[in-house]
Amino acid sequence: MLQAYHHRAVELRYEGNTYKSIAGYIAVEYKRAFNDDSVRRWFSRGGLLADAYMDYAREENDRRRQLMREELKKLVVKIPKKLEQIMDRVDQLGQPDMVALMAIKTLIDVLGITASDEKGSGDRLKEYFDRLEKAPKQSTNIRR
Repeated sequence: MLQAYHHRAVELRYEGNTYKSIAGYIAVEYKRAFNDDSVRRWFSRGGLLADAYMDYAREENDRRRQLMREELKKLVVKIPKKLEQIMDRVDQLGQPDMVALMAIKTLIDVLGITASDEKGSGDRLKEYFDRLEKAPKQSTNIRR
């Protein structure tokens, strides 16, 4: 039967703590001496906490994955509006903000998103990128 300090050791290991630091943490928390070699043996193959750690890691990974899905669902609806706001930015001369447009283009390229030619499904985005491609390249040379 696992003790409370065993469960705490599993949590600490999942967080990436070393065996030595786990031994130190649980020694302080449970006012009992723990050797880092003992903690190492707990987590070794066939050790007391080997299966418990794998189960905890699987459950925690699933929980965190689900949390991320929920957060992403909240953000996804905001992305098109934010991108449009960025694309509408202009510089001091009233010209499109080329730095912002290049950043968006790079992001879209990295994500593999393509604009569709169908009406209402990417025309504005395609128009911005077409304009970006035709714009004169700005020099990035810095004189010293």
